Amino acid sequence: MKKEYLIIGNDNYWYASGITSLKIARSEVKRMIEDGEIGKGNETPEKLYIFKAEEIEQVEV
Repeated sequence: MKKEYLIIGNDNYWYASGITSLKIARSEVKRMIEDGEIGKGNETPEKLYIFKAEEIEQVEV
């Protein structure tokens, strides 16, 4: 099963997805904060969350 990491703010904005490791997710959060990407066009979130997602099933529609 495919696993990926997601970065989501407490503002419910989806900042990143498709990340393959926790180490990369953490460095991506650090980079986004340092580059001032967080909050562009949105309110700045108070927190960012890193979620591990695991694909359970694919369904054809």
